[in-house]
Amino acid sequence: MSFEGMSAWRAPKGVRLPDFIICGAMKCGTTTVHSLLNSHPRISVAEEEIHFYDIDDHLEHGDFVFLRKDAWAYPDVKKDPTSYWKWYSKFFEGFPEENLIGEDSTGYLPSEKALQRISIQDKPTKIIVCLRNPTSRAYSQYYHLLRSGRVLFNFEDTVLYTPDFVLRRSMYFEQVKRLLNFIPREQVFFFVLEEFIADATKVTKTLMDFIGEPFDDLPAAWMDTHSNVGGIPRFPQLQVSMNRLLRRAVSNRYLNHLPISDYAQIGEVAYKIDLGTRLVNRAHKMINPIIDAKPPKMKANTRAYLDQYFKRELEGLDELIGIPVVKKWFPE
Repeated sequence: MSFEGMSAWRAPKGVRLPDFIICGAMKCGTTTVHSLLNSHPRISVAEEEIHFYDIDDHLEHGDFVFLRKDAWAYPDVKKDPTSYWKWYSKFFEGFPEENLIGEDSTGYLPSEKALQRISIQDKPTKIIVCLRNPTSRAYSQYYHLLRSGRVLFNFEDTVLYTPDFVLRRSMYFEQVKRLLNFIPREQVFFFVLEEFIADATKVTKTLMDFIGEPFDDLPAAWMDTHSNVGGIPRFPQLQVSMNRLLRRAVSNRYLNHLPISDYAQIGEVAYKIDLGTRLVNRAHKMINPIIDAKPPKMKANTRAYLDQYFKRELEGLDELIGIPVVKKWFPE
């Protein structure tokens, strides 16, 4: 990828850039890392995922592109970089000057655009990459997408007909290889969820050494960090059917996330959902609420297929990161 035309993506003087970024992978413990670091008295993490550096990467994160009545609305940082950098800076306002600051955006790891843009900043940024058994990660992402109205099939049919939808974020080898082309290895920490579950203290001490703040300064309740469980619809197949029916009514929460004039062309009125759709959606939520429960166990033959697939596709990852993760996920 050429570095030409990247001037809009260089932070202007005076912009407070993060000291570290939790860049993914999705459903691999990023929320836990966020909460753990944010509990430290000298570390401050932006409250929500910002998605600044991948905001216009439609293939990896298309949630910021909208279409209503033949009108397209999309972010364009080059058109008004000052406004976009001001918007980015607001997420770090009010943090103590002496604190290390950070953000987490799970779309950065698979986005070459995001990685390149992070790499050209004058301030070196530490990167935290969260990894997890790729089969389990894909299954967890499926239920995340089911809850948010995006998936249109059951898990097996999603893997069969739209595999990119749930498998792509588990392709760690190609993502990490690309990351290390932009960011020096010594600036990258690999957080492995299974290792954290097995020995949280050991992993957290190593993470704090990487960040550069004492482990002993964490509060006594640091172990009570939030893990993003999410829940599942009471009737998953009914949710799939409703997703198909109400696909255009998926929440437009990202429209309000980015208050930039690029969206003015589309108008708020165009996004109002008609009364009938709203009533159907409300009735469905009453019948099929999100309940505090774990997803059903993945079918054994599906897990067997995905395990052999990822074992092949992730060959070389252990050597790349210096941690025997693939060997532990898929022992002989």
